[in-house]
Amino acid sequence: MKYTSILILSIIFLNLFTSKTIEKKIISFGETDAIATITKDDESSLCEAVKKLNKNGGTIYINTPIINFTSKCQIQLSGSSAGGIVGMKQSNDKYPVLNFKKARNDNVKSPGIKMTGSNQFVKYLIIEFAGNKGIWITGSKNTVDHVISRYNDASGIQISHGADSNTINHSYCYRNCDVGGHGGGADGFSPKLTAKNTVFNYCYAWDNSDDGWDAFDKEGDVTDSLVINHSACWNNGNVDVFTGKYDYNNAKALDKNMWTIEQLISSDKDFESNYKNKKFSYTNGKINGEKAADWVKAANKAMNPNGFKFGSAYTPKNANIKRNCNYCVAFDHKGKGFDNNNSQKCSGYFTNCASFKNKINYILPYTFAKWSNNWSWSPSSADQKSMKQTLKTPSNTNSATKNFYSIRDKIIKSVAENKFPDDVNFDKVIKSLN
Repeated sequence: MKYTSILILSIIFLNLFTSKTIEKKIISFGETDAIATITKDDESSLCEAVKKLNKNGGTIYINTPIINFTSKCQIQLSGSSAGGIVGMKQSNDKYPVLNFKKARNDNVKSPGIKMTGSNQFVKYLIIEFAGNKGIWITGSKNTVDHVISRYNDASGIQISHGADSNTINHSYCYRNCDVGGHGGGADGFSPKLTAKNTVFNYCYAWDNSDDGWDAFDKEGDVTDSLVINHSACWNNGNVDVFTGKYDYNNAKALDKNMWTIEQLISSDKDFESNYKNKKFSYTNGKINGEKAADWVKAANKAMNPNGFKFGSAYTPKNANIKRNCNYCVAFDHKGKGFDNNNSQKCSGYFTNCASFKNKINYILPYTFAKWSNNWSWSPSSADQKSMKQTLKTPSNTNSATKNFYSIRDKIIKSVAENKFPDDVNFDKVIKSLN
């Protein structure tokens, strides 16, 4: 009896201690008042909490490794009172995953998270397999901070349709592909179609089926005041990524998370075993119900293999349209590293940027209010001849390229492990150029 009482008291003390520990972890985020903490794989609890959030504001904390979504609910942050969703670091140092694969497979075409309200935030979350964009922002004064958005059926993070004064920090978008559109609409980051005053800090886009960044405008749209700081993109718009050929050529394991690869495996019983046995071929498979070769042919026309794309022919030829890049890097694109995409006479503010090993590193026929210390090397075609600004070619291109690739690999590895590599960026390598 004595030992039973001691055991009961120990359990009570342990529960109190655990509760206090969780409470301290929540308080340490310094967000708005907590309205819910989701501690298990339960989409309905999260969706009910979102209703409270939209009504009164507050913070929802996710303290579970994963939440799997079916077609039961979609997450839309539509309120105006400050509030949002924050993922808590798990015991293995990884962050929570919102997995939308079941919903996508049930033909749900909703974004993972849609932010239509104002003063909302999404932080420390991994969003994957959405049947549309990973995050879609149409509201104002919202923040996305420490988010990984991958394997979605549209852009990783899109800001558009009147969105104003939104900020994206420390976020990573990769291997997003709109399979039904042959990859022509899934950018890493899409601040376009009348997105205003958008700021990116320490953001990275790679292996997406369309551009790394796309500020595309249709007729009548104005996407102005775009600021991108300390950010990078590489190898976007490459169809070989989505057939597995890119990984095969680089001696990487088959990435079965990509929807295109799932379809190749299900339609060709030998595809995966051939890959493992170093016999790559997709010709017997299907993607989106088409012969894989036909899908690839259409994808080669649809995908835009560019890094930072800053507008379109419809973008107003106006100095009030501002493009600001500082410490930004673009490399390994079959198109352009920094691309005006037919926009002209915008105001440019470009400092400490580097572009290398793209087909063309820079095409920017803008009026530059600021242009300094921008670098270019190893394009397969010449940079824009009419550009009056001076581009530097470093003397240490070989070592610099090697260092850029080393940083790239560290970012890819960390993000694949559901971690945020805050201390890894390209700034030091840029500063080493001489």
